[in-house]
Formats: sequence, structure tokens, C-alpha cells
Amino acid sequence: MRYPRQAQAAPLPSAEYCAASNKNEILAITGSMTAIAIVVVVIRLLVRAFMTRSLGPDDHAISLALLLTIATMVCFVYETNYAIGKHSLCITPKEYEMFGKWQYFHSMWSMIGVVIVKISIALFLARLVPPGKKWQRLLWGIIVFLVCFCLSCLGTLIFQCIPISAAWDSSLRAEKSTTCFSNSTFTDIGLINSTINCVTDFILAVLPLPLVTKLQVNMRTKLSLGVILSLGYFACAAGIVKTVKQHSFFQEKDPTWHNSFNVWHMTELCVGILASSLPALRPLFDKILKGSKHALSGSWPGSKYSKNPTINVSSGPRCRAGDDVESLMGREFQFEMLGCSSRTPQMDVSEVSTVFRETARDRKRSLKEAPYTVAISGGELSTRRPSDAGGSCEGLEPARRGSVGPINRLDAVYKTTEITSLTYSRSN
Repeated sequence: MRYPRQAQAAPLPSAEYCAASNKNEILAITGSMTAIAIVVVVIRLLVRAFMTRSLGPDDHAISLALLLTIATMVCFVYETNYAIGKHSLCITPKEYEMFGKWQYFHSMWSMIGVVIVKISIALFLARLVPPGKKWQRLLWGIIVFLVCFCLSCLGTLIFQCIPISAAWDSSLRAEKSTTCFSNSTFTDIGLINSTINCVTDFILAVLPLPLVTKLQVNMRTKLSLGVILSLGYFACAAGIVKTVKQHSFFQEKDPTWHNSFNVWHMTELCVGILASSLPALRPLFDKILKGSKHALSGSWPGSKYSKNPTINVSSGPRCRAGDDVESLMGREFQFEMLGCSSRTPQMDVSEVSTVFRETARDRKRSLKEAPYTVAISGGELSTRRPSDAGGSCEGLEPARRGSVGPINRLDAVYKTTEITSLTYSRSN
């Protein structure tokens, strides 16, 4: 983007006027947002890599978006040395040229980053629906559209002037052989691109709502998931403000002093990263909240002092479909625990992998000695209720012992979205 230069009017600006700088405020805003984005993405990657063991394409995409955010922040820092935060009347032609070079790449990095954030959100949503469904086709259609949209925007930024260096070199722009977009044309193209960005932001913010309403969870969980997955509305709001600033950019008297357009563009990028990353942090939030509850009650799961003993295990791996098994975002696998006694300890989904590991290790032992027994038949989880007499589970046998293994090898969990029943017995 070429910044408008104001004609030097008499009297010339005073030294005090030109000595003023707004760069600290600009760098404080953009720097703090970048720092928050870095922290959130790093935590997201750690959660996905070590807690849920479910790193996927959406995580790779958001990592690339973060790198572009850092590159944009570097451009901000260098731009403040030449123009950003200064009054336009005080910027020399040489400073404008150096600023133009940094701004040339600044525009590309921020634009690509915003689009990749949307692609990351679409990839994340694609993990929440079964393969082959209409939602999958819709999401992949959005991804293809975003890639084409990004390439078209990139083309308008790269070739805004022919030769390319005329975008920042005013001496080349004065030559007859040079062609550049006029300010009005450049503004119109930018407004069209920004409008498309806002529309796609809104679509990606609305899409999770039908998925959440179909989950077999209580209303409180649905509301929390709906709020987390709809944080894209904030990115949409930032994009709308950016579009307004873009429309009035060439009419501003002192555009480099506040640099509002680029600041809001950076805001849109960082808010989008936060909105796309917070849903992936739900397992961490759940673990922290669960630990806080146990700390306040003075007992921990599995402790002899606990009123309701449960099994304290780490998070399980994901299914082959790419879902985080322990989270409630994705296909909601609910397991009905059918106990062998009147007081059966409850297990959450994250503990199922431990059940399978225990079963695989103890499958050579007698059923009475095994701590857990899981029956699998026909590619899906098989259930058998305890007999009415005494609640004994001794009649339960693994229908296909050779198929017992880690949960990420269970084709049944991959294929079904219905509530599945699981029967296990616990030795006294």
C-alpha cells in the first residue's frame, strides 16, 4: 500500500512538531497482541502434543499463521524507524522509500496470515464431523475458496505496480513506462477483499453452532462450547473496523501518526489466532478446574480418603479421525458404564485408553483376576449387562481377544457417532 504524501505547506512544521512520536503506543498495542498470540499458540501445541496427543493440520496451519504474525511485528518495528508514529509532514522522501519497502512485505504477511487462520479454523471444524458428511464437503469447499482468495489477493499486492519496485520508489513511478493502481482502484480492491474476509469470518463463527447443538451433553457444556467456538465473532468485528479504516485511509490528514489501518489489521490477525486456539485448550482448562475442585474438597481421585474413588489417569490418545478424545469438541463419544456392583467408580473418556492397556496386559489372566475386561466384536464395542442375580460379570468374555488394543486403533470409535455402551468389571 502506498501512503499518501501531503504537500509541503508553508510554514514548514516546527522541530518540536516533528520530534513528537506515537511509535511507543503503536508498538505497545501490536507487541502485546503478538506476545499473547505466541503464548496461546505455544500452549495449544503443548496440549495437543503431550496431553491429547492429537497434533493435526489445523495446528500446523496456526503455527504458520503465528510465524507470519511475528514477521508482521518485525515489519512494524522497522517501519517505526522511518514513518510509523511520525507526522506525515515530517517524513523525508528517503524515509518514505524505506518505509514503503517494509510496508510492501507487511501487507503480504498480514493478509496471508489472516487467511491461514481461517483455514486453520476450517481444518479444526473438519475434525468435528464424520468423514463423507455434507459438513466435510462444505468445509473443504471453504478451504479451497480461501486458498484461491489468498492467491488473488497476493497477486494484487505483488503486482500493484509494474515494475514491482515502483510500489516504493517514487522516482520509478514518475516514468511513463510505469503502471500502478490508482488510489481509488487500490481502495476498491482492498474493500472487496476485506468484505470477503468479514463474510468468511462470520460463516466460520456460525458453523460450529449446529455441531454443538447435536452433542449429547448438558446445556451448560453446550453453552460453554458455543461461546468458545464462536469467538470468531471478535475477529469479524475487528475486520469490520479495519474495513472502515481502510475506506477512509486516503482521506486521512496524518495516516502515519496513528497507522489505524495496519493496527486493526494486526488486531484481526491476533484475535483470529486466539479464537482458533482457545477451543483446543479445553482439556487443559478441564484439568485445572478438576484439580481445583479436588484441592478444595481435600481429596483426590483414587485416594482412600476420597468419598467417590475414581481412577486418576492421563489423557488418552485421539482417534484416527483426528479428534481429541478427552475433549467434548468433536464427535461426542459417551460411554455408559455398566458396573458389577451397586457402587461402580465413574471413568471419563480419557481413562478408556488405560482400560484397554490394562486389558491387553492382563488378558492371559483369569477374568476374575483381571481389573478390567472389555468385549469387542464385529468392529464395534459389545456390551453385556451383568446378570440380575448378584450383579456378577463373570459371564462376560472378550468376543475377540486379538482386537484388544489402544483406543486409537479402535475402528468402532472411528465409525460411529452414536452413544456407545462399555461394560467392565473391577476386581475386589
